[in-house]
Amino acid sequence: MKKILVDAGNFYTKVYVMHQTLGNGREDRATQPYQFYGRGFFPTLVGRTGDVDKGKMYYEDGAELYAVGYDCSSSLGLNQVIDAFDDEEISARNARIILKKIIFDYADIKDDLEIDVVVDSYRKAQVFEEIAEEYRDKEIEITAFRGYDKRRINKHATIHLDLLSSGDAVQGFLDKKGLDFGTALIIDVGYRKTKIYVVDSQNGVELFQVGDFGVASYYDKIVKLFAEEKIEDNHFLWLVKQVELGCEEIEVRREGKWGTADNALALANRSPRCYDISLVMENVRWDLNKEFKRLTTDILTAFYTNRVEWTDMLVVTGGGASLSGDILRLSLAESGYRFNDLYIENQPIYTLLEGASYVLNAPHTE
Repeated sequence: MKKILVDAGNFYTKVYVMHQTLGNGREDRATQPYQFYGRGFFPTLVGRTGDVDKGKMYYEDGAELYAVGYDCSSSLGLNQVIDAFDDEEISARNARIILKKIIFDYADIKDDLEIDVVVDSYRKAQVFEEIAEEYRDKEIEITAFRGYDKRRINKHATIHLDLLSSGDAVQGFLDKKGLDFGTALIIDVGYRKTKIYVVDSQNGVELFQVGDFGVASYYDKIVKLFAEEKIEDNHFLWLVKQVELGCEEIEVRREGKWGTADNALALANRSPRCYDISLVMENVRWDLNKEFKRLTTDILTAFYTNRVEWTDMLVVTGGGASLSGDILRLSLAESGYRFNDLYIENQPIYTLLEGASYVLNAPHTE
């Protein structure tokens, strides 16, 4: 028996898996604790395939084969990848195929699975609720096609799928970390959207609001700069990974137009070289912080105008926490918005899933 927690974000899909280990006796499954089994993440990308690549895994849906995550991204051009990440919500087809990949990756040949999906919008909840109804009380066959030996592999799983709100997961994360607060303001900086929660330690989530901006602003500016400088970087995810790692100089390839006699020069020109993006990042950081600060102060002013207490903790998480957390704190403090405590999550990719595992009372050891 495995419990799989899923956070299908706009940019990354994150997975956190636990399993039960039963001994030789007749233990009651309901009383057995879950143990950590594995976790992982991949880009929220799905693409129908034509030609089969030997180094990739494909998943059947109907009569078609689909590549998912990094296997999908390597076959898409720069603009195609960027456009895919700009989709407002995950489609029903993509959600189903992503779940098939997750099930195949973590299930045994025949397995029982409890899947809990963290949702932060009505549309996402609707999509996964429809899948839950489709899978209810059925044994599902998942078929993958392995490119290098052209082999079809089948797995069977009985699935029970439930939903958990992102607000509950956020509160679970705060509780798991043992953070001491009365009320906390949580800013989850995503790719295209930023989610803001006000959480009361006794009453739970009291406010949830979404802003239509996020760390994509950094990448939009860098890609535009590359186009102006005639620099091609045909792997968007490699650019993202370098920025996530805090690199101020990133590897790029500069495109040149050369004749046959200049092939050696053309080859040298396409070799990776470093490009300094520190000034670009700093400019975007300040511009984007204006949006973060405006949304945050508007919420604080509106929410606390008629209240005696003040939020005493600021928590910044999400993919933009390391890029924007400190500057947001400083700008809020300069404007008189001060907090007793600050927590910036330096490894935010599994924040919601760690919180979800805590809320679902599934004790485990790592």
